[in-house]
Amino acid sequence: MSSRFGQITKLSLCIIRFLDVLETLDPDVRLSPGDEARHSLLLSMALHKSGVDVGSDSIIAPAVRYYSRRGDSDHKLKAYYYQGLAAYYAGDDEAAMESFAKASLHLGGCSDMAAAGRLHIAKKQLYMRRYDYEEAAVSAHAAAVCFDACGDTSSYISALLSVLNAG
Repeated sequence: MSSRFGQITKLSLCIIRFLDVLETLDPDVRLSPGDEARHSLLLSMALHKSGVDVGSDSIIAPAVRYYSRRGDSDHKLKAYYYQGLAAYYAGDDEAAMESFAKASLHLGGCSDMAAAGRLHIAKKQLYMRRYDYEEAAVSAHAAAVCFDACGDTSSYISALLSVLNAG
């Protein structure tokens, strides 16, 4: 137990250091569109991992603009996923589901199964808010499959249990 706590503490410190680096980049330095998109996506990911619920798409917007036209399926999925989270935290469930639907279009080419699993969990949460328990169970099952594929046992079990809660 203490070993896992130590790992979580180290991860938290790494995320805080990473956020410090991202936030101290000189705003006068002009980044290329690709670098700006990567910065935007990484900052969104780091904020989310550190527990900051960003209710505006201003941070993720450059990544969405860039990856909607370029990049691989993993980047497209993540950009739309974090855009959806921003809408979700802002209380705009329709915009969140629209972004999650756009992210879902890239599941076929996605190699990051943990990200795909998180997308399915986010969709499940929205379906639960809509009292659509059948779709919630389908999304929870899809998440379980993704987490199993990437070897994330804890998330796999959690997703399986959420299938039971949704059904």
